[in-house]
Amino acid sequence: MCLTYSNRLPCLPCRAVSAILSCMTQPLSRPPRLRLGDYYLLEGINSAGSTLFLLAIYFWAHARLGFDDADNLMLGSAQGLTYVVFSIIGGRLAERLGYDRVFTCALVVAAFALTLLLLLPTVPMTYAVIVLYTMAIACTWPALEAAIVHVAGRFSTSQRLAFYNVVWAIAGTAGIFISGSLFHWRESSVIILPLLGLLLQLAYIAFRLSRGLSTVPVATATATTEAPAAAPANPRRSPRFLKAAWLGNMLGYLVVSSISALAPHIGQQLQLDAGTSIWVICTLYLARSLTFAWLGYWEAWHYRWSLLIGSILLIPVGLLLVFFVPVVPVVLLTFIAMGWMLGLVYSSSLYYAMDLSDNKGEMGGSHEAILGGGLLLGPLVGVFGARWLPKLAGMPAWEGALGAKLAILGFYLLVAVTGLLVLWRRPRPTPAANVA
Repeated sequence: MCLTYSNRLPCLPCRAVSAILSCMTQPLSRPPRLRLGDYYLLEGINSAGSTLFLLAIYFWAHARLGFDDADNLMLGSAQGLTYVVFSIIGGRLAERLGYDRVFTCALVVAAFALTLLLLLPTVPMTYAVIVLYTMAIACTWPALEAAIVHVAGRFSTSQRLAFYNVVWAIAGTAGIFISGSLFHWRESSVIILPLLGLLLQLAYIAFRLSRGLSTVPVATATATTEAPAAAPANPRRSPRFLKAAWLGNMLGYLVVSSISALAPHIGQQLQLDAGTSIWVICTLYLARSLTFAWLGYWEAWHYRWSLLIGSILLIPVGLLLVFFVPVVPVVLLTFIAMGWMLGLVYSSSLYYAMDLSDNKGEMGGSHEAILGGGLLLGPLVGVFGARWLPKLAGMPAWEGALGAKLAILGFYLLVAVTGLLVLWRRPRPTPAANVA
C-alpha cells in the first residue's frame, strides 16, 4: 500500500518515514464515504478471508512445503512483526489520507500478494507473501474501526464497536470453520477463496461509490449518533484501564497466535486430522464471538478491574490445559472459557482506546499494534523454546513442541505479573484524564 506513495518520499528512508509519521496527526480531512452497513459488510468479508488464510497457511505450509512446528512458529513471528509496524503506520495513514483510500489500496496489495503465492508456492515466496499480505491487512483494520465510529448513523460508539467485534469475530470463525473442508477438498483453495474475497470487496466499493454515496454525512462529536462521553465524576474512568487492557490484549494475542501456529501439533496430540483440528479450534473463536455479542448488550463490564484482571490471570490456566491435556472434551470446554476471557480483554482494549481518545484512527492503529505484539511474541517465544531452551536448560527432551509450550507459558506469566505490578504501583492519574 505504501508503495503507492513511494515517489513522494525523500532519499533517506528513515528520515522520510519519521517525517511521514510525525505529520499524520492532522484533523480528519477525508471523511468516510460509504454507509455504516457497508463498512460492516466489508469488515465481515475481510475478516472471513484474512482469518481463513492466516490460520490455514500453517497447515498449507506443513503439507505443501514440509514446515515443522518451529518453521510455522517462525512464519508466525514474521507475520506478527509486520503487523506491529504497519498497524501503527496504517492508523496514521488513515487519518492523513482518508479511511476509504487507505482501505482500498490495502486490499489491492493483499490481492497481489496472494496471487504471487498461487503462482510461486516456494519457501522464500511464502515468507515474502506473509509479510506483504500482513502489511496490507494491518492497514485495513484501523481504517475500518475509525470509519465505523465516524460515519453517520443512529447507534452509539459503544454499540458500534460491540457490533464491529461481533461481525469480525463471527465472520472470522466462519472462515476458520470452512477452511477445514476446503483444505480437505483442495489445499490451494485456502489461498484462492481469500483472494476472491478481496476482489469482491474492491468490486463492492466501486459499485457503491458509483451509486453516488460520496456525500454521506459524518457523525460529529455533537451529533446524536455519538454516545455521550462517560461522566467525568466516574472514579473508574481512567487511562490505567487502557494500559491494563492493552497488556491483556497483547498477551491474549500471544495465546491466539501460539495456538494457531501449534494447531497442527495440537490436532496430532488429540489424534485428529487437519480438518477436524481446525473445527476444534473454531470453538475458541466461536466462544469469543458470542462474548462480543453479550458484551454489546451488557455494558456493566466497562471499567471493572475484577473482570479485566481476572481474565488476564486465568487465561494461562486454560492454555496449560490445552497444551498438556490431550482429551478432546477438556480442550473444547477450555476453549469456551478462554473465548470469554479473550473476548473481554479485546473488547476492553478497543473500547477504552476509542472512549478515552479523540484521534480514533491513530488510536485504532495503536490498538492493532498492541495485539500485533502478541502475534509476534507468541511464535517468537515458541521458536526460542523449541530450538534453544532445551540446550540452555540442559533438557534435550524439551526440544520441539514441548519446549515451545513451556516457553510460551513461562513468558506469559512473567509479563502478566510484572506488567500488572508495575501498573499498580504507578501513581494514579486524575480519573477524568484522557489519553493523548
